[in-house]
Amino acid sequence: MRSTNSLDPVLHAAAALVAWWAIGCGGDAPAAVADDLGTAAQDLASRPDLTTEPVASGHIAVIGATCTSEVDVAPILGPGTLGAWRSQPDYPLSFGEAGVAVVGGCVFAVGGFVCSGVPGMGAPTDAAYGAHLANGAIGPWSAAARLPMAASLLHLVEDGGFLVALPGVRSMSTVYRASVDATTCSLGSWEALASLPAARDYVRYVEAGGHLYALSGSVDGKVTTDVAYAPLSGGAPGAFVATTPLPSPGRWLHAAVTDGKYVYVLGGRDDFAESDAIFAAPIGLDHALGTWKQLDRTLPARLYDFDAVVVGGHLYVTAGVNPGYLPSVWSAPIGDGAVGPFAPQPDLPAYRNGQRMVAY
Repeated sequence: MRSTNSLDPVLHAAAALVAWWAIGCGGDAPAAVADDLGTAAQDLASRPDLTTEPVASGHIAVIGATCTSEVDVAPILGPGTLGAWRSQPDYPLSFGEAGVAVVGGCVFAVGGFVCSGVPGMGAPTDAAYGAHLANGAIGPWSAAARLPMAASLLHLVEDGGFLVALPGVRSMSTVYRASVDATTCSLGSWEALASLPAARDYVRYVEAGGHLYALSGSVDGKVTTDVAYAPLSGGAPGAFVATTPLPSPGRWLHAAVTDGKYVYVLGGRDDFAESDAIFAAPIGLDHALGTWKQLDRTLPARLYDFDAVVVGGHLYVTAGVNPGYLPSVWSAPIGDGAVGPFAPQPDLPAYRNGQRMVAY
């Protein structure tokens, strides 16, 4: 882990002055000058307001959750290690279960379930907002082009200069896309693409190798094991084709990630209870999924309505419901169909469920 110190410019300037003296004056700097520079540097080093801080190798943001507009960001200080969470400008709505994606120096949030002030009560929204990313911070949110219809549980993915919105509930079976202006963090008008042939509630998606994978969910209140995949090109998904289903009984309110070689399904609920199970399936040369296996490793808790991301060979999980609400965060090495031991990370400032995570 590399560090930066606010004293570095002072020390570099002192060294440069001594070197300049040697070149310009044809000899070493007088001892008194060198001593004075060293004394000044030591005095500065004793000041409490000049501290050494780790340099982040990236950041993770947690955006929204049921009945909150809070946005929090933590720096990635090293492999599997997060720094403290820092509050960012609030999202304009108290919402959860939105679609969230990073495109260039922008982050976008689209749709979601807007809370009425009573947990579990509210309605989907068609609102969309964008914000600039700068030095790890998320700037104020600005309104972007609204979706043609209100929807929650969306999945957003960037492809070919478009932001693609994939439905996560059956009330929205149409895929939409909008062009992205990464300079202004704005969106063009949304364009309707083909409808999904078999829409599901609470389906989760991942993208790997130019393909989308739609993973489990529920139909008519019953959990399904269905998994399908489709190519993604030019901001438009092709036809979804069935591939290896999840082991019965499937999952909903789960999380899903990929390391580029495997797809992982984490936690969630079946028809009866929450789960801590982790399943993994290899991505074949034809992009279909191979046989799912349940890993010996489990999540640190039985979780549902939570989220996870993979960054730099590590899995980061922010807790949801267990069945109480949790602020917990964990990380674990991940790759080649395996997940290593989980390590606790700094807790979120408050509990979350229905949140969305992005890395940048």
